[in-house]
Amino acid sequence: ENGKHYVGKTTDVKRRMEQHFNGQGAQVTQKFAPLRAKIVDECPGYFADDLEQDVTEEYIKKYGYDNVRGGKYTNSQTLSRTLSNIRCFKCRT
Repeated sequence: ENGKHYVGKTTDVKRRMEQHFNGQGAQVTQKFAPLRAKIVDECPGYFADDLEQDVTEEYIKKYGYDNVRGGKYTNSQTLSRTLSNIRCFKCRT
């Protein structure tokens, strides 16, 4: 939502996607509801942190730091809505 992207890792994709789409996932997906999801790669657990960080940094280069969270960049408090994309300040639609 609002042009934000979240990169994460899990051992149970179905469970984690349900959490994100039901508002019980990561803080960033609670703040910005997910519109769609995709699996970008799979790897053994030992390399998962490195892969998550690599994909996060790739997305930051593509979409900008202010629009991506994941890896070591997880502070959703630093993400804010782009005011030009908000039509109603009460319901944010």
